[in-house]
Amino acid sequence: MNQESRINKILVVTVVVLAVVFVAVIVWYFVQQQIPAPLPTETAPRKEQTTSLSPTLPQTEEQELESLDVGDVETDLQDIERDLQGL
Repeated sequence: MNQESRINKILVVTVVVLAVVFVAVIVWYFVQQQIPAPLPTETAPRKEQTTSLSPTLPQTEEQELESLDVGDVETDLQDIERDLQGL
């Protein structure tokens, strides 16, 4: 009797797993049917972009860059060099 109940359990588990897979495939199929396929898009002709080696900044950005005060870089570098020598 033990062998028969074990076979029955395996059979029931197999049937349940197959039923779940079958239902999942059916649900997936119907969900895919509900989602509209993407429409093909027409590609617009691409404009050729020209790149220059030296990009030009708009006038306002150039003025901002010129007005930045970075301080005395040489003094800062000398201070760093002295600190490194002190190590």
